[in-house]
Amino acid sequence: MKTARLDPRDVIGGLVLIAIGAAALVIADDYSFGSARRMGPGYFPVLLGWICCALGAAVVAKGFIRKMWDDGLPEMPSLRAVLGISASIFAFILAGEHLGLVPAILLLVGISALVDRGNRPLTAGLLAVAVAIGGVAIFIYGLGIIFPLFTGGR
Repeated sequence: MKTARLDPRDVIGGLVLIAIGAAALVIADDYSFGSARRMGPGYFPVLLGWICCALGAAVVAKGFIRKMWDDGLPEMPSLRAVLGISASIFAFILAGEHLGLVPAILLLVGISALVDRGNRPLTAGLLAVAVAIGGVAIFIYGLGIIFPLFTGGR
């Protein structure tokens, strides 16, 4: 069997990561950066944007390395996974704006977990609740980020 010279999943995924990181950098350009001791509103998005770009470049580079451990041509990503993960991200954005952080995290993790056919709804729900508790603890109480937990659809 022939071995693929590049893995389109890694190349496409890496390019998407680079695009997301570049978008974060462009959006955060208008915010003041601050310093590590006194972070401005642009510090976190700029830092994450650069990290996302660097990880994307590494994933693209990995996609061009010949896969000696692979016995065949790589498969394209499943439509279910692409649509499910995209839907979970859009649900997070909409729910975060209209319902609050907790419902947004529950939707994000719940939908994402159900993309994998091996996960059951109970497992997805428990995972979503655990991540929501951790997210609230870290971002609201630990970092002091101002984000309403529940807005009631206002």
